[in-house]
Amino acid sequence: MLRTIAYRILVFIPSMLFASMVVFGLVFLIPGGVAASIAGPEASPEQLAELERQLGLDRPAYEQYLSWLGKTLTGDLGTSYINGANITQQLMVRAPVTFELTLWALGIALIVGVTSGVIAAAYRGRFPDTIVIRGSGLGVAVPEFWIGMLSIALFAVTLRWVPATNIVPWEAGAGEHIRSIILPAIVLSIGASSIISRITRSSMIEVLSSPYVRTAWASGLRPLSVYPKLALKNVAIPVVTVIGLVLGNLLGGAVLVERIFNIPGLGSFMVNSALTKDVPAIQASLLLVVVLVMVVNLLVDLSYSILDPRTRGSRRA
Repeated sequence: MLRTIAYRILVFIPSMLFASMVVFGLVFLIPGGVAASIAGPEASPEQLAELERQLGLDRPAYEQYLSWLGKTLTGDLGTSYINGANITQQLMVRAPVTFELTLWALGIALIVGVTSGVIAAAYRGRFPDTIVIRGSGLGVAVPEFWIGMLSIALFAVTLRWVPATNIVPWEAGAGEHIRSIILPAIVLSIGASSIISRITRSSMIEVLSSPYVRTAWASGLRPLSVYPKLALKNVAIPVVTVIGLVLGNLLGGAVLVERIFNIPGLGSFMVNSALTKDVPAIQASLLLVVVLVMVVNLLVDLSYSILDPRTRGSRRA
C-alpha cells in the first residue's frame, strides 16, 4: 500500500509542474500583451517598453516562469497590477469563504445524491425511480444562475427565510451563519447532486443484481441489512470517484453563485481580476483552484487502496 501511495505521489509532482506551466502561460494569450492591457490603447511604444521593463516582461519566458514559480513555492503570489495589494493576503481572506461554500454544497450533494440514487435503484422502474430520473435531468439541465435568482426571489424576498445576499461570519452566531450560507450552498449543489444520484443509481442496480446480494435476499436478510452493509458498501468507489469530478464543477459554479448572492469569495475575486486584466491575481487564483482540484483527485485516487484492497497492488496512476 505504501508503495502504491509513493508511486501516485511521484506522478502527482510532474502533473503539478505541468499545470503551473499552463497557468503561467495564459499570460501570453492576452491580446496585445500584458503591458498593453494595463496601459491602455493610447500608450506609446516607449511607455509600453518601460512598463514591460518594470514588470519584468522583457525577460525570456522561461526566466519569468522560473522566477514566478520560485516565489510561488515560498508563498509569494505577487502583488496586484491594479492596486498594488498583496495577492496572498487577499486570497487568504477570500479562499476560505469559497472553500466553505464548496464543502457545504458537496455535503448536501452527497446526502441528496446518494439517498435519492439508492431509493431509485430500490424502486427501479416505479414511481420513485421516475421522479429521481426526471429530477436529476432537470438538475443538470437548468442553469444555476436561473435557480439562484428564483431562490432569492422566493426564499429571501417573499418568504424572508434567509438573507438575500452575502454570508454572515461565524462571529455573528452559528445559526445566522448557517442561515446565510444554506441557500447558496443548495443552489450550488443541485448539479452535483444530480450527477451523484445517477451514478449511485446505476451502480446500485448493478450491485443489487449480483449473486451475493441475491443470496442475501434468499437468506431472509432485511433491507436495512442488505442496502447499507452489502450493496451501498460496494457503491462507495464510483461515488468517491465522482467526487473528484464534481468538485471542479462546484468550484466553477461558485463563480456564478458568488456573483448572484454577492459573496466576497474566490469566485468574485477571479471575475474582478479578469475584468480588470490583473494578470498576477488571475494566475494566483487559477493556480489555487487547480492545486485544490488536483489534490482532491490525488486523495480520491489514494482512497481506492482503502475502499478496495484489490487495488493496492496496482501501479496505475
